[in-house]
Amino acid sequence: QDYPLESKVLINLDKISRIIGTMRFNFSVQHAYSGSEIDFDQHIVGFVDALKYFPRAIQIGFLAPFPNDWLRVGKEVGRIGMLLAGSEMILWYIILVGYFYIFFTHLSIMRPLIPVFIFSLTIIILLAYVLPNVGAIYRMRQGYMTPFYIFGFYGLVMLYEKWSKRKLP
Repeated sequence: QDYPLESKVLINLDKISRIIGTMRFNFSVQHAYSGSEIDFDQHIVGFVDALKYFPRAIQIGFLAPFPNDWLRVGKEVGRIGMLLAGSEMILWYIILVGYFYIFFTHLSIMRPLIPVFIFSLTIIILLAYVLPNVGAIYRMRQGYMTPFYIFGFYGLVMLYEKWSKRKLP
């Protein structure tokens, strides 16, 4: 059939969302008792569902495992593994401060690598959509977080230099 362009776009977005939802469902069935499942009950069956889940996907993709998980005993990694993940997440949260500092005050520094950031951002969010498992997301996103680590640490250095040059009263 000959649909208007807007309808074709929406139909394709709906198809892509269903594929993501199917992948998510299949993963949740295969790993139902993994111990680090998250939002297993969240089903994506269309574009509207994917759109509604977008803020949560960002939250999970970039901030999980959350602080309430750091002290529990992990099914596969035990308490030590969860503590290590928690300590790495504390470091990640601090590095995000530096990243956002550069992003909002010195964007020109990052400009040459904006395509890399967009690619990394996209992959991390897609992982959060497809994998309803914090452990899998945590392991698979690490390589894509590298640009954020680099610029975040640089932003922290810039903040330190800025604060250390201030004269105290």
